Amino acid sequence: MSKAGFYEIRSLKFSTIAAVNPAPKESDLTHGDAEEVVAAVIPSPSEDLLPDQELPALESDKRQRIWSLFLTGALLLLMAELFLSNSLASASDEGGKSVRLG
Repeated sequence: MSKAGFYEIRSLKFSTIAAVNPAPKESDLTHGDAEEVVAAVIPSPSEDLLPDQELPALESDKRQRIWSLFLTGALLLLMAELFLSNSLASASDEGGKSVRLG
């Protein structure tokens, strides 16, 4: 689609309208610079540790602490979702009415 506008998408079972505003830069097919792609994907040697080097103890502790906080937060969110879904399901079963969120 080369022009911006509203297009109708039709199929056997449904029909819908889509707004299209293509950015000219997205359809640019000129070759990119390979060095830029490599520099974006591969980190510079100064950022990497050599295989025989280890992280300092303080840096290692900091990283481990951050991951433990993330895991604890994920566990709390999972438990809250479990409690909420069970309470809504039991309320739906007891009253004979469906409970809708939103």
